[in-house]
This record gives sequence, structure tokens and C-alpha cells, in this order.
Amino acid sequence: MNALVDDLEHASIYRKGPDDSEESDGEGGLGNLNRLIVRPPGHSGKAKRGHLCFDAAYECGNLGRADHITELEYDLFIRPDTCRPRSRFWFNFTVENVKQDQRVIFNIVNLGKEFTLYNCEMTPLVRSTSRQKWQRIPRRLLFYHRSIVHRGRKILSFAFGNILVYGKRKRRSLLKGSQLHRLHKNTKKRVVLLLARSHGGEPPSSYICQGFLDFLVSSSEKAVALRNEIVIQVVPMLNPDGVFLGNHRSDLLGSDLNRCWNTATSFAHPALIAVNDHIKKITAEKGLQLDFIIDLHADVSHEGVFVRGNSYDDVYRFERHAVLPKFMAMRVEAWQCESCLYNTDALSLGSARRSLPMGAVDAYTLLASMGGRRITPRGPYLHYTEDAYTKIGRSLAKALCDYYRHIAVIPPRMGATSKKKEPRGRRHRKRPAYERKRSPSSSPERRVLATRMLSPSLPIASPLLKALPPRTARNPSIRTRPKTVNMENTLPMIQGTAVRTPRLAVVDLSAYIRTPTCRDPRYRQRLARPPRPTHPRFTSDEYDTHESTE
Repeated sequence: MNALVDDLEHASIYRKGPDDSEESDGEGGLGNLNRLIVRPPGHSGKAKRGHLCFDAAYECGNLGRADHITELEYDLFIRPDTCRPRSRFWFNFTVENVKQDQRVIFNIVNLGKEFTLYNCEMTPLVRSTSRQKWQRIPRRLLFYHRSIVHRGRKILSFAFGNILVYGKRKRRSLLKGSQLHRLHKNTKKRVVLLLARSHGGEPPSSYICQGFLDFLVSSSEKAVALRNEIVIQVVPMLNPDGVFLGNHRSDLLGSDLNRCWNTATSFAHPALIAVNDHIKKITAEKGLQLDFIIDLHADVSHEGVFVRGNSYDDVYRFERHAVLPKFMAMRVEAWQCESCLYNTDALSLGSARRSLPMGAVDAYTLLASMGGRRITPRGPYLHYTEDAYTKIGRSLAKALCDYYRHIAVIPPRMGATSKKKEPRGRRHRKRPAYERKRSPSSSPERRVLATRMLSPSLPIASPLLKALPPRTARNPSIRTRPKTVNMENTLPMIQGTAVRTPRLAVVDLSAYIRTPTCRDPRYRQRLARPPRPTHPRFTSDEYDTHESTE
């Protein structure tokens, strides 16, 4: 009888090493580190200043193991997602008990993805108890971090990206009395559904959703128009369990929610079933029309902001599907058109944009980079901050307002005129016509200029050239001449043949060469034909370019 073997035993990374401290397996190799003090080998007794204390046993924390390599170097292992040993990408932990002027190197040795923005300009985030705002580690310190000067009371926190935990979202009052009443009036016709944070390791989606809601409840003219004419429904966090546990993609049961929309069950995916039932209720109600489903995500392989959409066989249906992303491109900063994709591939079959659309509903996946963006292709790399993500959410709301104004669902802005703006600077008073003094040279009789030749005339090589007008700078026929070229009239002007070789392309343009003043026929013949190549590769007969086909 064969013994029972754990299929995932080979994937376990939480095994106690010979140099680990006694507390390194305090979580039994299954969870995050809980105030682990890593001592050097052979040290016993009370920990000294400089023996780092790692902690990730809090909301959104992720650090499974810490090994002491040298006095200045530590190997850190990311805890994989629940029931998904290959999903190891998100990390969030704190470090304390450091001493003054201590330098350390943290090696995160088991990242699950190889091609990420870390290969470009993206760097991890760090903050301390005295500096509460997340900041990017400088690029020159990507592989190590020098601790700041402290007095023993500061704790450094490291994270893959900007953090927005589930508890903060639950405690924050986003909508207040009158605003909540206005947002939930179901008397309008058009409905927009916004989904966010289906993956725990994508905090930018929560910041984008936060910026969208902040703009929606503001006193802006566009926000008022959206509240009065459109029903906006938001699901700010689809995967609260995964966010709380610090998982990158999976939830409490190990499921990737953005791949289970087509196979969702009430037991394993209650959040997806609730959203599906809500969408069916909206589509079944006569007074409502669901227009858009926008799923917010973050990406670790691209820069800027872009969208993923669906492709349709009907060209008119696809054109209507691509209208809203065009309005987003006009509003969102650093929009990456080359990264936008519309497909029906099998890998994204269970995603929200593939499974939720019904009939005329348009579903999109809006992705923002976890790293940063470039305003111009060759411009500097700018890291995304919390304010930058919230600005993307405000731009998304403005793009929706522009779209509904374009299709006349929202009335145009009151008081908007097409008055031409005057240029900045000193404004001169326009004098009446009778006060203006006209110089003698400005009279209509003096404005006619003589014809100016741009270049000396060439000898006529073909009778067809006689019909062309002279090459002058003020000839109206040249300015209105179409850009297309009639090849039947152009080819007879070329005398000889053009033979294209791997490195050589020679055309005999003897008709365009000016007739020399010298009357020696040998000089004319040498000038009319290009010189024969002297390189041995082009001296054979197969590369001969001087034979005429006349």
C-alpha cells in the first residue's frame, strides 16, 4: 500500500533552515510572521539593538519567512496566496529594533513573476512612524535600503504598492445623508456599474474608485449632471477576504475571482453570485438600462493607463463599444493607446468583461500601472502616487459625463458659449478703419510681386513636362495640386532601369542631369551615367546596373 504523499510538498517554502532563529516557525510555516526577532547564529538570550524584528501579522500583511544571511543581509520569503502556492507577488511587512546608522539588504527571493515593472523604473514603497506617507525607494537603492537616522522609536514599513485596507474602507463614510439619497434614486434610465478590488494585491483600483466617488459627490457641474441623469452603482471591494489576508489574487478559498465569473457558485463565490443577480435585476427592470460595466484593476507589466475590451463580429457593434475608451483617452493622463486590447481569447473567458455583458451592455477592464507613467514617449518616468490614482478616478467620471453629453442624455453645459479666447498678454485697442493709416506700399497695386524662381530651370527630358506650370512660390496651381502622382506620365521621364540589390539601388537619371558646358562627348557620357561600383561584391554581372533596356 502506497503511503500518502502531499502533492504540494515540493512547493512549500516555509521550512526551517539551520540558521533560522527559534521564532522563525512561530506560525507553523502557514501564515505571516508575528513579531519575529531574527538573531545571528550562535546568539542566545535577550535580543540586542540591531537584531531586526519582522512583523506581518496584520491586515494586508504578507511575509512568510525571514532568514539571517549576514550581519547586513536578510533573505525574505513571500507567503503565497491561500491554496495557490504559485501566486507569490504581494508583500507588506514592518521592520523595527534597528540601531543608528544601520544598513541592511533585503533579498525578496521568491517573487512569482519575472517580467514586471521592477525591470524598468518601478521600486518598492517605504514609510516610517514619523513619515506616514508612502514614498518610492530611489532607483539606486533598489536592491538595498539604508535606514534613516532614528532614536529607537521608528518602525519602517515596506510594501509592494500603495495600501488601502478593508478596515479603512469599512470605517470611512464615503456618502452622507443627502448624497446617499441622491445616489440611490432609481428614477433614471441609464445605469453604470463600477467594480473594484477583485484582487487583494491591486490597491490602485481602490484609489481610483475613491477618486471616482469623491468627484461624484462633489459640487462640480459635471458631477451634478451625472447625479441628476445617470444611476451610478459602485462595488468598492469584491474580495474583502483576500485584501484582509494579504493575498495577491485569491480569496479565502483560493479562487481567482476574475476567472470565475462564468463558473461562480453560491458556496465558493457568493460575491460574484450577488453581482450577477443584481445585474439580472437591472436588465429585467423596465425603467432602467445598463450601459457600462467597468472593472478596475492594476497591472505590473505596463506603464500608464489602458483598457481591455471585447471584440465583436458586427463592425457597428464594435465601433460603439470603442467609443467610451476614446473619451477616456481624452481625459486620462498618460493614456496608453498601444496597450489597449479588444479580444475574445480563452485565457480571459472567466473575467468580468467577458462574462457579464448581456445584449447591448459594454464591459471593460480599466487597468492602471502599479509603477508609473511617461507623459511623452521619451519623457521622464513618473511614479504613481495616491493622489495620481485618485485623479484617474476623477478623469473617469469626467469621461462618462462627456460620453453622455455626446449622445444627448445629459444636457449641454448651461451658459457655455463658443466665444474665442483672446490671447494672453497686452491687449491693444482696435482703431476704427478711418483712423488707420495705410502706407503706400500696402495698396493693392503695390502688393503684386514678381515671380520668384525657387531653383534654376532644368532641361526638358520629355514632352510631358511642357504642360507643367513653372515652379514658383506664389503659383496657386501648385498649392492646389493633388498629392497623388500619375505614374503613367512619370515613368517615361526616367531613362534606363533600376536594379535593386541587397545593398545597392542605382537609378539612371540622366534626363535630370544638367547639360555640362564642356562639349567633350566622353565627359558627357561619364556624367550621365553613375560610376561603376568598385567593391568586389558589386562587380559581378548579376549586380550590373548600367545596362539599358531601350
